[in-house]
Amino acid sequence: MMAETISETAIEENKEKAQQLSALTELAEYLTLKRPASARFWRLKAIEILNAPGRSQTGPTPVVNTNNVWTSSAGMSNGKH
Repeated sequence: MMAETISETAIEENKEKAQQLSALTELAEYLTLKRPASARFWRLKAIEILNAPGRSQTGPTPVVNTNNVWTSSAGMSNGKH
């Protein structure tokens, strides 16, 4: 039973990673970037800017929901812990 759970979890994680890569590849193409990693950087930067404290509101733009956003490992967090 435990092996099945681990196997199912690994399959789900692989599916999620494939979906994330596909979405980043599409975003990279849309932004005319060469790599999905560049698209990920600009996506995260946009979220950071939109959620910046003290940012003046220029219109009805809502704060970006950061629940369930793609996470990175601690090594890929630009030194912020």
